[in-house]
Amino acid sequence: MSVTLYSTPSCGPCRGLEGSFKRAGIAFTKVNLALPTNAELVASLKARGLTQTPIVIAGDIEFSGMQPDKIEKVISLYRTTAE
Repeated sequence: MSVTLYSTPSCGPCRGLEGSFKRAGIAFTKVNLALPTNAELVASLKARGLTQTPIVIAGDIEFSGMQPDKIEKVISLYRTTAE
């Protein structure tokens, strides 16, 4: 399962979630939404209702903001698909 973490450099929760993913052994792609080259991506995410960082897209799961239940679901599903 592919996991993408969309964040900004000043986002403390983003850094915390990145650490959680690393400790859980989750391979993920990190995308910096603060880069001017990602303006269209930011608009696209906002149009989907994903308005607060961190934003996570993992398979069928999409969410924004710190949502511990969904974070645990991503970690559990990742571990299941990695086996």
